[in-house]
Amino acid sequence: MPDGEWNESVWLARYGFGVEYEQSRQILTQEIEQSRTYERNHWNMMATMLLAGILSPITVTHYLVVGIILFVCGIVCLVVKRNIIAMLIGVELILNGANINLVAFSSPQLFPLGTAPLLLDGQVFALFVMILAAAEAAVALAIALQFYSRFGTVDVDQGGQLSG
Repeated sequence: MPDGEWNESVWLARYGFGVEYEQSRQILTQEIEQSRTYERNHWNMMATMLLAGILSPITVTHYLVVGIILFVCGIVCLVVKRNIIAMLIGVELILNGANINLVAFSSPQLFPLGTAPLLLDGQVFALFVMILAAAEAAVALAIALQFYSRFGTVDVDQGGQLSG
């Protein structure tokens, strides 16, 4: 029952005809107040847990999870979409997920005593992947433009008409 709606028939159906009107109203008011208190405590607890999660230190695991999520989103985009541009976005998501994981794996937190052999390994590989992604995007966009000019669409199902 929404807050503020007092219906005598609900009280009578719930508490029977033998209960006085004022007593049933007090009982219902107490139940509503208990429900509100429970909801308030529930939201306070959820806010506290969220705040504790936000203020906790970010570890390598957090970066790996974000990288995995990006990678999986890219794979799903490649499998589901039939548009050349959408598939290109999926490839970019896969490469960005790999970059995040490469940088996370070069973190000094992964090495005992904080002494990594070379701290820039992941960053250097990520830089090469970004250069590769830029070249791949340029070539893929050129192919998409040529495909569109020939077929008038960027739907990859029309690519079966291409001759080699």
